[in-house]
Amino acid sequence: MARLRCAALTLAWFVLPGSAAAEWTELHTANFRVIGDAPARTIRETALRLEQFRSVLSRVSPDLASVSPVPTVVLVFANARTFAPYQPVYEGRRVADVAGYFQPSDTVNYIVMNAGVGDAAVRLVFHEYTHFLTLNTFGGTPAWFAEGLAQLYETVEMYEGGRVAIVGAALADHLQRLQEGPLLPLERLMRVTESLSVLHGGRGQGQFYSQSWALLHYLLLGNRERTPQLRAYADGLKRGDTPDAAFAAVFSADASAIEQELAGYVQQFRFTAGRFTFDDALTAERLPAGRRLPDAEAEAYLADLLARSGRTDEARTRLRALLDADPDNARAALSLGWLERRDSRLDVALPLLERAASLAPDDALAQGAFGAALYELAVRNASDRSTADAILRRAHAVLTQAVTLDPRSAPALVALSYAEVAVGGDDARAADLMRDAVALAPSRLEYRLGLAEALLRAGRRDEASELLRPLVTRTTSPDIAAQAAAMLAAIDGSAGAGPATGRRLALRLLQDGERRVLGRLTRMDCAGRVPRFHVETDAGVLRFDEVLGGAQLIAYERQSAQVACGAVPRAPRVLATFRASASGGDGLVVAIEMLPEGYEP
Repeated sequence: MARLRCAALTLAWFVLPGSAAAEWTELHTANFRVIGDAPARTIRETALRLEQFRSVLSRVSPDLASVSPVPTVVLVFANARTFAPYQPVYEGRRVADVAGYFQPSDTVNYIVMNAGVGDAAVRLVFHEYTHFLTLNTFGGTPAWFAEGLAQLYETVEMYEGGRVAIVGAALADHLQRLQEGPLLPLERLMRVTESLSVLHGGRGQGQFYSQSWALLHYLLLGNRERTPQLRAYADGLKRGDTPDAAFAAVFSADASAIEQELAGYVQQFRFTAGRFTFDDALTAERLPAGRRLPDAEAEAYLADLLARSGRTDEARTRLRALLDADPDNARAALSLGWLERRDSRLDVALPLLERAASLAPDDALAQGAFGAALYELAVRNASDRSTADAILRRAHAVLTQAVTLDPRSAPALVALSYAEVAVGGDDARAADLMRDAVALAPSRLEYRLGLAEALLRAGRRDEASELLRPLVTRTTSPDIAAQAAAMLAAIDGSAGAGPATGRRLALRLLQDGERRVLGRLTRMDCAGRVPRFHVETDAGVLRFDEVLGGAQLIAYERQSAQVACGAVPRAPRVLATFRASASGGDGLVVAIEMLPEGYEP
């Protein structure tokens, strides 16, 4: 498995509104913000253990992308009373019997925990954060792999400032279930879905968790000759192989042997934990000092958590009240701006995000949110090129500031890459930005597709082809696979080669708001600020302005995808994909696909 670069965490802790505690602290190290109304000592210990855990995980399991592509806020509540208003809600009812939970999103993650239950809450944080890193690295994985890995790492213990880590200590519940037996057949274990619907509600569910833990324990710690096979299996998942194909490629010849070995391993009832020793350590003395968090700022974090948990009306009310009381509350403006943009109210969101960016010029989240919203506004105004260009230049500047402040924010990197292309900037830089985003979020296939597009614009066709070919086989993402196949066809004409009659091409898939027309491309006018494509159809000639950032030109079967200004030689048959335009022309052309003569789509 590929080793990915890792970085320090950003940790911060705060005292929540209404807390009797007199002190709070904010730490700046990189990826976590830990906010709590628990005693300062508890908060500090939690922050330290999180820092050590991520450090240990990055070294024990280097195949995991151990740096989150978005910031993670950890809310540490002192007890059940202060935790209760923020317990997770399932089917309209609060889930009361949990020590905490993980709430992910595209811009910020929340880990919420009740420190009153002690180590159980810390184990839950380790478990859920391992789940997040697994999903971020591999995308969807079989339940046995995801649950086994999370349970294996939830009991990590660190000593000597994180210099020594103990991984794989057995929990009493697992030992009891495994002793009771019998084990599930290996084939059945590996076919349990994430919902656990096959086993839900009975003893089988607990047996599934315990046996998944035992299998990962055996493959990773119990038999070091099997460990490279486990890593090869994970590599197959990362490439996009189906779980069955990945398992067959690595374990098919040994499946029955592994089942027998696991049974023997469990019968021995000797699960030896792994001890890992590192050269450096992180102690409490190395944690920096912090600042007091105003109650209104802490309240904005809590309201943002509610918004991301589906309680949007309650969150909106609380955030508006905060801004009415203090219009300079940057965190409240940012959270409300996020909420309104997620509700597709860009006109309401933009002034809020602009206010947040103005009030917090050194906050990467605020700058990134405002820059991304500006880019969306530019796309919406693409038919008015002069207006769009002005908005784009501002978006580019704001996003550049966001990436400078936090070069590990994948959403900001992606938005800046697109803005770099749209303003006619440096294609090589656009590709480098997208490459950084892919490294941070390997499972986001749309980032890989964006990187391939950027590489093509930069003239790096071989690199783009190498990136696209694995995407074509991603059976779990047919839309991505089809778009990757279409881009490969544009590069080398390999898609759809064969007789004209009866063959199929991997045509670009239509996206929301797009339409497609069949015709002949007769001309491209370049006299105006925006190139205009003339497509002759059975209903007459349609004139499409080029979309902001440039239309995608796709050729099949070794045709040329180059189009120069003026009349187009031989007027090739094309599928023109376009969106509605607010002014002039018949629409904004998104893609032109050059079809072989005789091919009927």
